Amino acid sequence: MTVTFAVIGGASGHGPSQMDRRWMYYAHCSSTEYREGVTEFVTFAKNDRKSRMSMHMLCLCRNCKNEQMIVNSDEVHAHLIMNGFMKKYTCWTKHGEQEAPDIAAEEVLDQDVENTAAAREGMFVPSPLGGETIYLDTQCLSTMLHDIEDAEDNDRDFEKFSILEYADLDVCPVCGASRYKRANSEGEGRKWACSECMEETRSKWLKHSHKTVYMGHRRFLPRYYPYRNMRKNFNGHRDTAGPPTELTGTEVHNLVMGITNEFGKKRKIGKTKEKSMSKEKTEEHVEKQKTKERSMWKKKSIFWRLPYWKDLEVRHCIDLMHVEKNVCESLTGLLLNPGTTKDGLNARRDLEEIGVHSELHPITTESGRVYLPPACYTLSKEEKIDLLTCLSGIKVPSGYSSRISRLVSLQDLKLVGMKSYDCHVLITQLLPVAIRNILPPKVRHTIQRLCSFFHAIGQKIIDPEVLDELQAELVRTLCHLEMYFPPTFFDIMEHLSVHLGSIIESYTTEEVIDFCVDYMLETSSIGLPRSHHEGRLDGVGTVGRKTARLDRKVYDKAHFTVLQHMTEVVPYVDEHLAVLRQENLGRSESWVRNKHMSSFNEWLKNRIAKLPNLSSQTLQWLSQGPEWSATTWQGYDINGYTFHTVKQDSKCTVQNSGLRIEAPSDGGRRDQYYGRVEQILELDYLNVQSPVVSLSMGQSSQCKS
Repeated sequence: MTVTFAVIGGASGHGPSQMDRRWMYYAHCSSTEYREGVTEFVTFAKNDRKSRMSMHMLCLCRNCKNEQMIVNSDEVHAHLIMNGFMKKYTCWTKHGEQEAPDIAAEEVLDQDVENTAAAREGMFVPSPLGGETIYLDTQCLSTMLHDIEDAEDNDRDFEKFSILEYADLDVCPVCGASRYKRANSEGEGRKWACSECMEETRSKWLKHSHKTVYMGHRRFLPRYYPYRNMRKNFNGHRDTAGPPTELTGTEVHNLVMGITNEFGKKRKIGKTKEKSMSKEKTEEHVEKQKTKERSMWKKKSIFWRLPYWKDLEVRHCIDLMHVEKNVCESLTGLLLNPGTTKDGLNARRDLEEIGVHSELHPITTESGRVYLPPACYTLSKEEKIDLLTCLSGIKVPSGYSSRISRLVSLQDLKLVGMKSYDCHVLITQLLPVAIRNILPPKVRHTIQRLCSFFHAIGQKIIDPEVLDELQAELVRTLCHLEMYFPPTFFDIMEHLSVHLGSIIESYTTEEVIDFCVDYMLETSSIGLPRSHHEGRLDGVGTVGRKTARLDRKVYDKAHFTVLQHMTEVVPYVDEHLAVLRQENLGRSESWVRNKHMSSFNEWLKNRIAKLPNLSSQTLQWLSQGPEWSATTWQGYDINGYTFHTVKQDSKCTVQNSGLRIEAPSDGGRRDQYYGRVEQILELDYLNVQSPVVSLSMGQSSQCKS
């Protein structure tokens, strides 16, 4: 077991904690530095008040405590000079107290709300046939888009109009609700439910389960792949077909251009009504019905009126989180079999009717009871307990996801209350670990490969060159799932995962979301708790504060670690390494780095002392070294993250003591190592404070990534 140090504040020219503000808490408020700081602070507050068009200013003195609203800024200045700043004030803006109501702003807001409501009411029209269905009147949108050709000449207007394409997304980017069936106007149980495969979608109606499933993924395999000739493990037939033909935007436009949108609920025309219709109307009605049966599209989107829409390569996107949630729920439901599962009597009867997996067909005993033989994915009660116990014992970092133990019901042996992000964490991170000791290897490895695909495709940065290999690997994984899982497992969401390799649209969605986040950065969230990291630039200790005097070994190692992470020190690090290599020709790089670690602190101190005109005072403070007495913490918040020591983690329901760092190896490359935080030190360099963590790490072969 080795111990190393790491800076958790990141590289900075002024240190991880920026410049100190201890002038706010000087005992003598009459000092020149304190008076200058108060004057600068009040000036900043006055400018902030003007930008907010507010008449008041919050007073931060010890008596008012950021709760007293004062109009005159001179009065605030006098309070701070006489009383000093309130204790533990670390934020330069107010702490969230209620501001005095601004009557003029409130009237404008109310007027805007009324105007918006009036405009919104005019956009919806009731169905003439009654019922609860309402449809959006798109005439106003059509009027707005009639000059879209002129907008293409203006980049700014073009960007404004191009955002309208998100109205036809499969999943709403705001609330996350699925629009998949509504966007394509597809009814339940239709055989053409995939907007990628379109009319070449392979679907099958299961008589006993009363559902449509989407299988036949062997068509996406290479032409002479061995799985294509297998019969017994699939649907009993060979598969020599190729992948579905990808239609261009122009070809899809030709399919929908003849469709006329008919709004309102449709009623079937009975035989009596049909007889009373004229011959021309009857023929017209029959022709419309035949046209609808020949095409998967029932309505034409308004965006086909845009002249550039048919030229887009991607006109929709498949939401990854939506697919992950459905696949995760189907997978865990099949393994845990909580009652409402995809493997039951009806599913086994469908296998019997299809004529595959004869070993899983239901067996009727002499007493008349039906026995379902266990499948390769069936878990015993002990295995279910092991799986759920493993999940309930997992600790995740603060804010990473919901507490996993709350999602586990050991009494009912199932997972409950999972939200979209919980499913994302489960299928990409936790489930592959939890099933390591259960299930046959062939089934376990197939599930882990499926989880690995979702983990790879969900990264923020993806190498486009690996997408083809990910797509090929997923096709093989889906074929393995067809071998082992019942047909009822393959609903439309499992099939849509085969098209997730085409994720070009997801980057556009991310850009829009980032823009909205930046635009609403200063607004308050409704219904969401305020982050305890908000409004803080510096790191701050949270729990377990103590003062300790460092021994020589710890002092030197911690000081060296801080220096290596300072931007202003980087040129001197390179200079020292160059000097060592020049003076010790023939020495290995490992020897040079060890010598650098042991001698750099003293070398930098002497090097800075010899400089005649040093402009950076921070560099001078750093070269002199920190105080021998350091503050230790059990918990520390910095850069939006929370860190705990191992001792503090044992008392919490979250795990914040794990840390991954990059360190140079003997070969010159940088490898990743993993460790746990044993101690958190806050070193004091006069006006610069730097947090440093002491990590306990195992051998490289055990901890190296």
